[in-house]
Amino acid sequence: MSKNRKVFSEEELKGVINSRKNEAELILEDETKLKQLRKKAIRIIKNIKDLPVIRDLVDDLLVLLNLINDYAKGYYKKIPLGFIVSAIVGILYLISPIDIIPDFIPIAGWVDDAAVLIFLLNSGLGLELRKYKKWKFKNKKNEFIDKLQIKISEVVKDKYLAAMFLTDEDNLKLLISRSSDILLLPIEVKPELIEFDYIELKSICKTLNLEIMDVLDAIRIQVKNKNMMTNTRDIKVCRESDFTDFDETFEIVSEEDF
Repeated sequence: MSKNRKVFSEEELKGVINSRKNEAELILEDETKLKQLRKKAIRIIKNIKDLPVIRDLVDDLLVLLNLINDYAKGYYKKIPLGFIVSAIVGILYLISPIDIIPDFIPIAGWVDDAAVLIFLLNSGLGLELRKYKKWKFKNKKNEFIDKLQIKISEVVKDKYLAAMFLTDEDNLKLLISRSSDILLLPIEVKPELIEFDYIELKSICKTLNLEIMDVLDAIRIQVKNKNMMTNTRDIKVCRESDFTDFDETFEIVSEEDF
């Protein structure tokens, strides 16, 4: 980014950050300026994402912008104000060598590559970013589960969910029973396929260190309990291809006979 490469000392970087904290605080209090900063930052990140220093920071930069946005809107307050102000300073120094916000952010000098941002991420902001990311993904998980549970319930309706499998195509196969008593084998069921965003669930589970099958099984249990199934076999969610007793356990019933 900067043609005159320089290695900054810790004291110099602290001075650089402190010199623009007032500007950052004003931006945080001004919704219009904050939107303007976010818009320009996203555009610039796209333009410089392949630069050697930036390449490894792209994900953190985008999460950082979301963190600032969620804090400003009051969605996430589990972080000291000072870290948010510092985060805005880091964004300012990342974009200012390329694109200054007119009449608001003066040119305070070129900071070599992303030195300020890297310093901040290594000085506590990185930990706060990981906490926020975990919080964000927990919310995404809850929203994902709620939507998928509603989708499954709408298919099951007033019948009963005897079992649920993940197909090799990463869809859900619901086996729906007419009876709440499914102790006797084989269980008469009608299969229904449901498409869902498996990639998103995989990403959520990876971030939160969860098992995909455990999350899907928790949804199955919620639907089963909602429909007040009584005498039931507890068949946990697994890959359909891994369930070896399918023919002995279930009898597929046609739509006409269901």
